Amino acid sequence: MDINEFNESLEGLIKQAESLNAGETSIAWDYNNEWQVKIVVKRKRKKANKK
Repeated sequence: MDINEFNESLEGLIKQAESLNAGETSIAWDYNNEWQVKIVVKRKRKKANKK
């Protein structure tokens, strides 16, 4: 995978995460023989209305 392919796949992952209406999106990456990209999504929890 060259850097252009890497950037394109990264952009695709970011768009997917954004489409989930994520409350918070962060990207973690590390280099271990090959690039591994992890997108961590924290969803906003809706508070249940207790009556």
